[in-house]
Formats: sequence, C-alpha cells, structure tokens
Amino acid sequence: MKNLRLASLVLVVVLQLACGIDLGSAPPPTEPPVQQPPAQQPPAQELPTQQPPVQEQPTAAPLPTAAPLPTASKAPNASGCTDSAQLMSEDPQDGAITKSGSDFQKTWKLLNTGSCTWDSGYKLIYIDGPQLTSLKEVQPLVKNSIPSGSSLSIFIPIHAPTASGEFIMTWQWVDGKGNFVPVQINGSQVASYITVRIVVP
Repeated sequence: MKNLRLASLVLVVVLQLACGIDLGSAPPPTEPPVQQPPAQQPPAQELPTQQPPVQEQPTAAPLPTAAPLPTASKAPNASGCTDSAQLMSEDPQDGAITKSGSDFQKTWKLLNTGSCTWDSGYKLIYIDGPQLTSLKEVQPLVKNSIPSGSSLSIFIPIHAPTASGEFIMTWQWVDGKGNFVPVQINGSQVASYITVRIVVP
C-alpha cells in the first residue's frame, strides 16, 4: 500500500514536469492587456504659403519736358544784326469760307521785332501749295525800309478754286540773301512761313 502511494506521487511529479504545470499553485490571474493610447502624431507643420514673386512695377519714366518754343529771333547775320518778325494781323483769317471762283486780296501785317532794318532786298516768296495766284514772289520794299519796331503790310491777289475743299499756300519772308525770317504767330509759336488757307464749300 505504501509502495502504491509512492508510485502515485512519483507519477504525479513526472506529469507535472512533463506538462510544466504547477498543480500546487493556482495559475496567475490573467491581466487584461494594457491599452496603449494611440501614439499622438506631431501636429503637421503647415508649409509656408508660397507667396507669388513680387514683381516690381516699372517706374514710369518722367515725361520729357516740352522744349521751350524758340524766340522770334535768329543768330546775328553777317551784318551783326538779328532778324525776326511777328504776325500782327491777317485778312481774311486763315480758314475763312470763300466763295467758289471768287477773287480777293490776302494781307499780312508783319512787325519787325529784330534788330535788322528791312530794305528792298527783303521779299515774300512762294514755297508750296496750290497756285491761287500768278505771283511767285512779292517785293514790297522797293523804295522804303522798315526799321526795328515798325510794321509792314504785305498783300497778294488770290483767286479761289471752283472746286470744293481746303486749300493752303505756304510763303516765306526772306532777307536779301534768301535766309528766311522767323515769324512769331499767335504770340508764341515761331514758324519759318506764313500761309494762305481758304475753305471753298
């Protein structure tokens, strides 16, 4: 009987060793798995907003300053004086409505604003435009002279065309050597010529 109990004990020990089970102690309580908090992702870094390249607006170039109108004078000529004129009046005015085929007289009044004296060598010569007169030049100072500060009236006969339209003739006041005399018009503009401008309706 004693041997039987011993054999049973040995069998139990062998089984415990074979199964790795400790029958003498209760299995340790199973702990529920610890829930790990979800790993927090670092906040996404906002990429810097791509700013469009700054385009420099071209600086507007300053407008060129208008050149002052030349004065109604010219460099001294061989005589050492200056020549210039001012248109004081004209009759009829440029742009006047003119009857088809009519005849009239165009008159300019010029003031000698230079230091030269106008003599018989000075004349008005035709430059360009429709031939509204048979004259090519007018020499008004045959016997007289016009000193500085005095005025001279020059006139030419005009025959208006029979066709409708605007007609412009260009003339120059020149000295005895053919150099044009600059003419101040409307108190400011300086030109090298004076005109006949008519409108035939």
